[in-house]
Amino acid sequence: MAWPANPKRRATAALDRRNGRHRFGIFPGQIVLKSIRTPLMIPVDSTENPWKSVYPSTALQDASPASRALYHAILAQSAFNISNLQKCNPESHRQRESVALKHYGASLRELSKSLNATKETEYDACAATLYTLMISEGNARGSVAWRSHFDGVGGFVTHFVQQKPWTRSTHSWVISQSLALSFEISQTVNVKPYGRSSITDILLDSVASRQNFGYTIGASCDVLRTISSIRLFAEKIALGDIPDNLGILIQSCLVELSSLNNSNFDMDLDIPERDSVLESLPETRQHKFLDCLHLRLFRTAALIYLHQAILKVSPRGVRKYVKSVLEDAMTFIHMRGGSISMWPIFIAATEATEEEDQLMLENFFIKYGMNGLRKQLPMVWIQIK
Repeated sequence: MAWPANPKRRATAALDRRNGRHRFGIFPGQIVLKSIRTPLMIPVDSTENPWKSVYPSTALQDASPASRALYHAILAQSAFNISNLQKCNPESHRQRESVALKHYGASLRELSKSLNATKETEYDACAATLYTLMISEGNARGSVAWRSHFDGVGGFVTHFVQQKPWTRSTHSWVISQSLALSFEISQTVNVKPYGRSSITDILLDSVASRQNFGYTIGASCDVLRTISSIRLFAEKIALGDIPDNLGILIQSCLVELSSLNNSNFDMDLDIPERDSVLESLPETRQHKFLDCLHLRLFRTAALIYLHQAILKVSPRGVRKYVKSVLEDAMTFIHMRGGSISMWPIFIAATEATEEEDQLMLENFFIKYGMNGLRKQLPMVWIQIK
């Protein structure tokens, strides 16, 4: 079997109302670009890319319904992606979409056989299938229908809390950390914190103990833990449970997200004429610079999230952070840094009030074929003015 190359992940969004503002309902993903190889980001053709290693090998490990379900889910995801890329050719678009729907249906049928009595040995294939279908649904429909699979994943993982398969093999951990990241990022925009599954926190605690947690999206483990802490504080406050030491908790988040913790790189990330200077650097220095820049994207976006969710600062109060995220993202893309994670960009987009920032975002989404998101942006900006 020839595996389809480069199964791209895209982010999908829908508008949610939260605290009087519209929010994007974010499904975590990345835009995959033609890239230079950087140590932090995973090149598409690298064996470290789970879509080139863990997922295909799991799908081919045996002939069980779970493995067959993953096999068809991967083919469906690839076909949906190709279909999306060929929208300018209606006939080709329809053909690819038809192929995708065929494999999508086959995956669901095989998955239903396995979920009736899932063994621990089938955890990897079932979890990976649910995750892949979740992505495919978002890519194919441009809707929030993927949330049904998202809820299904939470229920499925709950059955394995005692066994903790993610502690027993690298494959299980890789798949589970992708699920944990999906749960965590999605919960940052959940308008009903009281309606979520506790598996979000249970799984995160289990898989985030490794320092390379977050490696598939180019974020540091410490920053992801801080984002999780901010979410938990925000949920408690929303339910009227305000911690007595809230000020101390906020201060600890600010310290963790400060520029002093950004990197140990010996170059100023905000050096004048940054793009020109970067082009003159040796390749290894470029790699290091771009790694640090992507890590800072998450730190800065986490600061925006903290000011949004807990401090309730107006969008104008976080403008410098919004500008920083957008400029860092543009430099990263211009220098072909690799796959850029979308969560920081979406967080910045929800607080962009300056015309300069809004224009940059519109051009960004047009360039990468996210016209649906571009059309939603004006509605978001009207709400935050």
